[in-house]
Amino acid sequence: MELIFRFAICVSLLTFGTSALAAEEAGDTALTLLVTANFAGGCQIISQMATFQQSTKMTGGDAFLERFLSTESARLGMTPKQYVEQCRRSNEIYRSYHDELEKTPGQ
Repeated sequence: MELIFRFAICVSLLTFGTSALAAEEAGDTALTLLVTANFAGGCQIISQMATFQQSTKMTGGDAFLERFLSTESARLGMTPKQYVEQCRRSNEIYRSYHDELEKTPGQ
């Protein structure tokens, strides 16, 4: 349960994290945005599952979330700790792109 709680807190805090925008070529920027958005979305799903489990205390839910996080991180060649860090970084990048797009005319 402690791992799930930590993960839920980490991912939830990501939403309010600060932004860092890197200067890249236009093609690389678009690809980075797509990959980042995809990864950040997956992280948000896991965060929502952890929040749901924390509030419902569903039998077997903690074990399921731990297995899911372990399996997902292993599938990507990461440890759960590395996966959570990648979630943090992906959310920062996503947020920075989002903030910049909000500033563009016509939005």
